[in-house]
Amino acid sequence: MKVHNCSAVRLSLTTTRLQSAAHAIGDQYYRSLSDLLCSHLGDEKGCEELAAAYLNALEDLGTHLSTLKKSKEVSLLKIATGRYIDLVHDDLKMLQKTRSKKKAA
Repeated sequence: MKVHNCSAVRLSLTTTRLQSAAHAIGDQYYRSLSDLLCSHLGDEKGCEELAAAYLNALEDLGTHLSTLKKSKEVSLLKIATGRYIDLVHDDLKMLQKTRSKKKAA
């Protein structure tokens, strides 16, 4: 029987907490965004506030990641975090544009 050497990725407690906190806010944000866009029952201002909180949490995570030793795992987390930051920036622009159109109407 061949045994594979599986090493689990171990992140620092701080990294795990920041990542968990960011994505917990992200879950709330995406639920709010889905309600807003799909059922039109959401709260625009609340959704924008969640987006801003999520963005701040992601940026805190990104700042923390930049202090860590370079490794494949850290590099992948930096890339993923950067992508989420870009997505939330795009969502905020879309939400602000939508709000501006409603004000003009």
